[in-house]
Amino acid sequence: MIRLATPEDGLGIAANVKEVFDEYGFIWEEEDYNADLFHPEVYLGENGQFWVAEDEDGIIVGCGGIAWHDTIPGAPGETALDEEGVIRISATGGGVARMYVRPRARHRGIASQIMRLIDGAARERGLEHVEIWSDKKFDDAHRLYQKFGAKIVADRISTDPDQSPEWGFIWTLT
Repeated sequence: MIRLATPEDGLGIAANVKEVFDEYGFIWEEEDYNADLFHPEVYLGENGQFWVAEDEDGIIVGCGGIAWHDTIPGAPGETALDEEGVIRISATGGGVARMYVRPRARHRGIASQIMRLIDGAARERGLEHVEIWSDKKFDDAHRLYQKFGAKIVADRISTDPDQSPEWGFIWTLT
């Protein structure tokens, strides 16, 4: 079952993402980089929309959403630096946020269903383009994004504790 996240989902969301971090050997910073996971309300309402997928036991096995932002200046697919000097994809007004599915729940369509929900929310908001930043190790995620029409247009080093290399995609909503 996929539903909108609530503030009470924080521990389950964090456990879901931590399992993926552990799988890839990423540094887990509960008090800093990953603190937002414990407070999904940062992605709700005026800030965005966020969904969770639960298994039959009510365990969160997937999550993802969209975070709204001011439209990044420039032509679609170009890059620009934001106020903090971070590379962003131009012409986007939102970005896919915290899309993670536990290994045991993959290849069941969870991420695809969340992507369709993100697509609907972005269209409802009037967006034409969405940015996606994804660790270069996440090959399955990249195939998913490309299935939805996203194209790699940039790369950068993440602000995460691992300073992971990421691909930047532009997803043009058609």
